[in-house]
Amino acid sequence: MNKKFYFQNLTKRIVLTVIVTVAAITMGFGQISISNSNPQVTNFNGWNGTMPSGWVLGGPSAATTYRGTSATSTGGSYAIPNSGFGYLPSSAASPLTVTATYQNNTGAVITSLRLSYVAYSITSSTRTPAWAVASSLGSVSGLNWAYNSTVTAGSPDSLGIVLTGLNIANGASFTLAFASDRGGGGGSSPMIGMNRVTITNLSTPLFIRLNEFSVVNHGNTNNLSWKTATEESGDRFEIERSINGKNFDKISTMDAKGSAPSVYGFIDQSPVSGTNYYRLKFMNSDGSVFYSNIVSANVSENRELSISAYPNPVTDKLNIAVSGDVSAATEILLLDGSGRTCYKETVTKPGIITINTLQFASGVYFIRYSNGKEQKVIKVKK
Repeated sequence: MNKKFYFQNLTKRIVLTVIVTVAAITMGFGQISISNSNPQVTNFNGWNGTMPSGWVLGGPSAATTYRGTSATSTGGSYAIPNSGFGYLPSSAASPLTVTATYQNNTGAVITSLRLSYVAYSITSSTRTPAWAVASSLGSVSGLNWAYNSTVTAGSPDSLGIVLTGLNIANGASFTLAFASDRGGGGGSSPMIGMNRVTITNLSTPLFIRLNEFSVVNHGNTNNLSWKTATEESGDRFEIERSINGKNFDKISTMDAKGSAPSVYGFIDQSPVSGTNYYRLKFMNSDGSVFYSNIVSANVSENRELSISAYPNPVTDKLNIAVSGDVSAATEILLLDGSGRTCYKETVTKPGIITINTLQFASGVYFIRYSNGKEQKVIKVKK
């Protein structure tokens, strides 16, 4: 829904048009990320002629020339001390565009946004400045602003509007563009200003949804694994354990990855003998709490040598947990699909081996372990 900037030649007023467009384009240089940390604010205080990241200044060279902090009769862009971005149009310094590109990186569809900014006049003249606002996302008449003598750099008007019914997909981008020309009428042009351009995501956050949650006993350890379908507003997991299925205690905390689907794994290295019950407590960034279903695993008194690996599939780090009876030295080998040894270590006591697999090629790998009495193989995918 891209719209081109256009300039209205209105008698006795300067028009600043705000255009919002949405496009499903790939994240690129200069885009401003919208995450679940609201709001996204651009503050031009301290601006020195270099646009903030994600913003582009366009127009004839006179319009884009930075003139400093002292208002003069020379057209161009100015820094208004402690107030923001200023623009003085002239016959040579018109029109001007100030454009920002935002990308939805919330992990979910944005259905509602609040757009706001502050507007003010810096100098007065025979022309009457005005800010007219238009949006391709719906009516934004509440953002229209007209000059009055009391609206100065020190006391700006705050304007805002809420847009609903949007459908901005995760990864899609939209632009926010300010455009101004001289306007009509005679006399000199006044300087106008703007600041605190704010985008706030008002969409209802989606809580975590699990595709699966399971636990498997491996000797004297219980290996938990789960996969998320959504976790857009997630903050962290708390792994809880119970011996009766009713009263749970936290045994570990794990940060959520913030995108889905994601696979997680956790090894309980000190389960109690008998039945161990587990559940996940998911802490959403808005303070709400979600609990998973309860899974269980039984731990017997006789704990033989056991080796497990997680996560599987692996991305950057592979954990190999050795538990049970390690009275005899146990050799651990990590082999690629052709049988080449990628990692080798001999262990003499229970513990966890962590292997950096970031540089490993994608494919199937095999963990082979032997203690002289038995030999087993575990398949791992990357």
